[in-house]
Amino acid sequence: MADTAHVRSYRPGDHEALADICVRTADNGDDSRHLYPDPGLMPALFAEPYAHLEPELTFVLDDGSGRAVGYILGTADTPRFVDAFREIWIPRIAGRFPEPVGEPETLSEAMTALIHRPERMILPELVAYPAHLHIDLLPSYQRKGYGRELMGAFLGALHARGVPAVHLSMLTANTPARAFYDRLGFEVIDVPDPGPLTYLGRSTGGVEATGWAGSERRARARAEAAGSEGVSGMTDQSAWSFADDRGQLAAADSRPSRVLAYIQAGATLWDHGICPEGIFGSGHDGAEPDRAKTGTLPLDVVDYRGAGDDLDVETLLRGAPDLVVAVSYGHGQLYGLDPDTAKHLEERVPVVVIDVGQARTLDQVSRRFAELARSLGGVREPDAASDLDAARARLRAVAGAVPEGLRVVALSPADQEQAHVARPQMWPELRVLAELGVRLVSPPDGAGVNWATVEWADAAALEPDIVLTDIRSNAVPFGEIAAPAWQEKGRRVRTVPWNPEPVCSPQAHARFLALVADAVEGVRGG
Repeated sequence: MADTAHVRSYRPGDHEALADICVRTADNGDDSRHLYPDPGLMPALFAEPYAHLEPELTFVLDDGSGRAVGYILGTADTPRFVDAFREIWIPRIAGRFPEPVGEPETLSEAMTALIHRPERMILPELVAYPAHLHIDLLPSYQRKGYGRELMGAFLGALHARGVPAVHLSMLTANTPARAFYDRLGFEVIDVPDPGPLTYLGRSTGGVEATGWAGSERRARARAEAAGSEGVSGMTDQSAWSFADDRGQLAAADSRPSRVLAYIQAGATLWDHGICPEGIFGSGHDGAEPDRAKTGTLPLDVVDYRGAGDDLDVETLLRGAPDLVVAVSYGHGQLYGLDPDTAKHLEERVPVVVIDVGQARTLDQVSRRFAELARSLGGVREPDAASDLDAARARLRAVAGAVPEGLRVVALSPADQEQAHVARPQMWPELRVLAELGVRLVSPPDGAGVNWATVEWADAAALEPDIVLTDIRSNAVPFGEIAAPAWQEKGRRVRTVPWNPEPVCSPQAHARFLALVADAVEGVRGG
């Protein structure tokens, strides 16, 4: 049979195969099933969190029939990954793998303890190598050049994002693996007291392999050379393709030029140099586009398809789009669309989904939109990055000059009785403010993952000096709140308009930071 194995992006359906590969290679490259009573332990530590938190950086070796027989996965930003691992991943698996009490006594307990110490991944010697990776192939696919192809896909993706270097750790005793990494240009990173591990690193540039696209071309060439044209699962290399945040590849015979986008995605693409032909909203939106979400989109030339129950496949396709750009919140589902509608839509037109969920930083989301826009022919605004850097520097300076007691609350007015108060750590744009020195006040613990719904009296008790108020059309206008418990506080606070579905571009983010800086300066000036 012809060799049709090729590298491609990870898909959710690869989950079981990913875990199986990890188990069968976790004993220094050999099968580990005899070592760990729970076969899910090693995947939960070394494979699954990466596919869950950063699926766009997970690539698999497909055997030609759709089955994954190898993988490479990792993160572009180790400190960010560690934060997400602790805040998002550990709560998902802690019930199955509780933290051991006392010193580990077995190998399983030692590995389980590692799950609960993700901060071990952060070492000062690795700062210059912000990304890290794991790579494994089933034995029958080793020593055939596939490891190099997987590495090419991963390093190429990092390089495209501007990540300068990557590191990995390996058991020093695994000499075949060390020889493989040496051939790929990895060099030793000196880490004090590394124990049984060796740390290796290299730049992401100068990648010899061409990634998944080149891998598919090589697989087709091998198949055709063997007289096996039309092999199941293989498709002609398209003139345009993009691996989205579900790990799915959208492809077309030519570069798409008529983009239909979720309203947030459309406004973001506009800032990145792409004008969508149409946009659609979510169940929170109405018959007209919510101008709080549209940014600087030219609504006179962009067709608004509607939102909620008004959206069906034919309505979405009425402008003959050749690409749909949607967003998701970490689960891959197309936000704003009924799952059945989304399924039938994807049968008719290529769909790209960008993850804007809480596990991502605003920079990561903006970078993904920039990559998509570049693939569509978008031109970067030349001053956007420098303007954002200046806005960040200004806010950091302003926030550092105010009294430590200054308090900022982000909320969405629900009605005259209640407000939804944001939990700052759950919102990428609010985490940026905290990183720049703005003191964001969290509501009390309780129900609600992203918001805490409280009485206006409880909102006033948070003693805000500045309120970031939701200006979307589904929120009650802040100035109309007449609750007696809030009125006195409302007269004294400074307000900043806040769109919880932000336009994810440097320009839009710089404008938001400038508004926050203005408010902080206003409080400081009395």
